[in-house]
Amino acid sequence: MKKLASLSILVCLVCTSPHVLAQTCSLGADIDLKVDYFRLSDSNFRHTADGDGVYVGLSMYKQLFVPNLYFGMEAGWAGASGTVTNRGGFSFDNDVNYVLVEFNTKYVIPISRCFNFDFGAGISANYLDVTVNSYGRSWDDSKWLFGGQFFAEANYKIKNFFTGIDVKYQLTEDTHLFGETLLFGNHPYSGTSADNLRVGAHAGFYF
Repeated sequence: MKKLASLSILVCLVCTSPHVLAQTCSLGADIDLKVDYFRLSDSNFRHTADGDGVYVGLSMYKQLFVPNLYFGMEAGWAGASGTVTNRGGFSFDNDVNYVLVEFNTKYVIPISRCFNFDFGAGISANYLDVTVNSYGRSWDDSKWLFGGQFFAEANYKIKNFFTGIDVKYQLTEDTHLFGETLLFGNHPYSGTSADNLRVGAHAGFYF
């Protein structure tokens, strides 16, 4: 809970940021498509080799009453998979599906007429599904996790279109996957979070 409390403070700071620069690039609202490298950072996923994958998401933001301050949402899916051989020589395949819905606030800093830098934070509801397959047997478990995230973006505008790069780190609450012991005493998903890093590119338009 400490990491989520810290993130809540960051959200408040973003929402109360003073107006320091006049808006020059955006036109009131924006929508974009993101394609990112996705990395689950919890040690349980790192040890089972299924922490790296791809993320695809869509976000939309609308300017609030304060210049340069935007509120919006993002929804997306991430998938990751891997194969592990444990100490006993047993191999198993892991598949992770991760669906998220975020509500974010961001502050836009115009660097020039066509270049913006954005930073922000928000809260999220996230669906984590993990499937383990080994020797004809299959285990599956899923959980809804509350979380929060903070991010930064750099955007370049071409008329009403823009493209850029983004980085985001998300924190989630801890959970326990699989009520039964997996694979002869090996239980890799006890006390697991879906904390993740996303780094990639996006493109969209202002309207």
